[in-house]
Amino acid sequence: PTTLPNAEGVNKAGIDCYCISPGGGGTFKATVLYDPYFYVRVSDPKYLQDATVVLGRKLEDLGVTIEAKDVEDLELENHLSGKQRRLLKLSFSTVSDLVECKVRLKPIIEKNRARLAMQEAYSAGGAKSEVDDFLETLVDLREYDVPYVMRVSIDLDLRVGSWSIFTPANDGISCTPEWQRDRIEAAEPRILAFDIECTKAPLKFPQPDNDQVFMIS
Repeated sequence: PTTLPNAEGVNKAGIDCYCISPGGGGTFKATVLYDPYFYVRVSDPKYLQDATVVLGRKLEDLGVTIEAKDVEDLELENHLSGKQRRLLKLSFSTVSDLVECKVRLKPIIEKNRARLAMQEAYSAGGAKSEVDDFLETLVDLREYDVPYVMRVSIDLDLRVGSWSIFTPANDGISCTPEWQRDRIEAAEPRILAFDIECTKAPLKFPQPDNDQVFMIS
């Protein structure tokens, strides 16, 4: 993972891809910028617009971009039929902004879930109360724990050992990858590997304060 300023000077998250050119053309590094994100579930779809406005104000300092997206939800009945749930997608410029947002929202959502569980226990099917604060409609975080490199690789079809075309972007610092699905011949990289042997106590990992390196092979 890396962070680079874009043309406007805003730090953007990305990954460095180390690649081999076909036909023995050498190696190169391509930087791919991609906004990290996660999803927030709202208790009722009718609150999506209001929740978007409130979240935008609360997270304004993080430069968040919020949009409603229909995604597959394994908790939905008959989800194998293609049924989807509409969630709020929160996108950020950097991974650190995403982590900060998660830290802010998690206690709010935990409090909301506890309150909803208590209301369901006592309401016994009665009418639901009106919402005063639309932050109270946030009930779940989705995909917030997907590692950033894995997120980019999944979304952009970046696969180790496969061929891709990297097209330079207009910003002059990043590239746009395109997986060559039909190209199946394997690359032939040269790999340098070595092993470090250390002294250690039985059934313990080596400790840098006490153990010594006695062989590199």
